[in-house]
Amino acid sequence: MAQFRLLISLFSLTLPPLFISGVFSSGTVTLLNNCDQDVWSEVRTAVNTGSSQASTSSSFVLQKGQSKIIDGQAGRPGWRRLFWGRTGCAQNQLTGEFSCVTGNCGTGTLECDPFSRDKLPATLAEISLDNGLVSYDVSLVDGYC
Repeated sequence: MAQFRLLISLFSLTLPPLFISGVFSSGTVTLLNNCDQDVWSEVRTAVNTGSSQASTSSSFVLQKGQSKIIDGQAGRPGWRRLFWGRTGCAQNQLTGEFSCVTGNCGTGTLECDPFSRDKLPATLAEISLDNGLVSYDVSLVDGYC
């Protein structure tokens, strides 16, 4: 079986590139932090279940040079993920509120709300796997940073 390789570089005016790569025949996406600083990665899941769509959000920090593999569950109908990186993140010592300079989602916590339009701007990578078809794009519809 031929393998499809994808390498997307999310370029920003204010931060170095965060790379997303994957071998989709094996159903994985690998996030790799090539920045000189920590990147809080956000992965939003949207799964079309036929009559409805379930959505979840997952947040985690990647230190410089660190990577994380996301299981793509290849072959599952309606698999779709949105990826973006957040930088300059910190928790306010007085209020406990978590926020980021770039890619902030506005919840005040590490996790973003999977059902709201975020208080971005953020450059998003969108990857879809559906019935053997792979599509991807880099989206600036929510602005860019």
